Parts: sequence; structure tokens; C-alpha cells
Amino acid sequence: MKIRGILFDKDGTLIDFQRTWMPAYRAALETLCTITNDPSIGERCLAESGFDATSGTVRPNSPLASHANDDIAEQWLSLAGMPGNTQARTHIVSVMETYAATKPAPIFDIAALFEDLAGRDLLIGVATMDGEWVARSSLSTLHADPWVSFIAGWDSGHGKKPDPGMALAFCRETGLEPGEIIVVGDSLHDLHMGRNAGAGMVVGVRSGVGRHEDLAADADHMLDDATQIVTLLN
Repeated sequence: MKIRGILFDKDGTLIDFQRTWMPAYRAALETLCTITNDPSIGERCLAESGFDATSGTVRPNSPLASHANDDIAEQWLSLAGMPGNTQARTHIVSVMETYAATKPAPIFDIAALFEDLAGRDLLIGVATMDGEWVARSSLSTLHADPWVSFIAGWDSGHGKKPDPGMALAFCRETGLEPGEIIVVGDSLHDLHMGRNAGAGMVVGVRSGVGRHEDLAADADHMLDDATQIVTLLN
């Protein structure tokens, strides 16, 4: 079956995860420190949710690497002895997402890649475990949104990765069959979403926080970054 669409993950695939999200997480945790009057809770939350302070990186397959923002915030609140506090969770998510939305750090020229792909008559979508509004804001800031036909986040009503909902919604809204799309991502959740949806191809990228050997075991192809999708198509 001919490939007619590509569904990209965002963070780690299009947007530099470390440069965008670590400052966003720290900003949100400053709020939690204030709420709890505990200046040490921030570093404890980062460690428990996947940040390795020794290497300064996020562990592959950890909550920070693959979970939705509301789930990350809920884990932090549980560690702080405040599980189920909806108001605090909403505020923490708002702080981290607002930071990420206003300071996206691209891995490459996303607009140039999307323009190239659109010129090949390919439909482009973005599926992220970030909030949908953050993805829209980030792509707009980076002038990449004119070529995007579909954007979904954890809060868009299509479910969360690795469930197939976002990929199936991309197909539904663009009129494509699952076998006609490629799913591109830097985590196992991305690849498994594609597999669960019946995507024609799932492609892993080494530009994010996923463990490369894990991705290679599940991906049809591995790329250094998403710009190499052009070479793969050729």
C-alpha cells in the first residue's frame, strides 16, 4: 500500500526534549515546593519520575520520557502527599505546559521538513503526550503549522499512547487507511501506538530519550533524526 501520510511524535522527535522540558519541569516543581513548603520535594520528584542527576539526562521509558503531563503531575503530587488534588494538578500542568509552549527548542528546521513532505503530497500529523494547545503553539512559533493536517495531545479525547487512538484519529480526519501512514517517534509508546493502529510502517529516531536498542527491536527502520525520513521515502 502506498504511503500517503506521516504522523510524528513531538518531543524528542521534532522538539529537543532536554532543552524544552527540563526547564519546564523545574518551573512546575518550584510551584510544588511553594505549595508544600518543602524546598527538597522538587529534586525528589524529578528523581522518582525519571531524571538521573548524575548524568543530567532522563531515563528511557520513564514517566518523564513517555507519560502524559497530567500523569506526571499526579505522580509528583502523590510523592508530596497530595494525591488526587485536582486543583494543584491543573496548576502544575499549566505551569509546565506554558513554559514549553513559549520556549520550544527545535531539533532541526521543522518547517522546511514539513514543506518538503507536503510537496510530495503527504499529509502530516503530530501526536504528542503533551497538551494539544502546547503542540499547536509550538508549531506556530516555529512556523511549521501551515503544513499540518492533524494535531492531537493527551487531552484531545483520542486516548493516550501506546493506545492507537491518536493514530486512528489522524486516519479518520484525513481519510487515510492505517496501512497508508508512517508513525515516527523516539519512544516505545510511539512505536507501539503505530503498531496497535495497524500503521504501514513505524520508524524510530535516535534524537530523543528512548533507548536506541529498544527502539531498534520494535521499529521497521531507525533514523538519526526525523529529517532522514526524506531519504527513507526516496
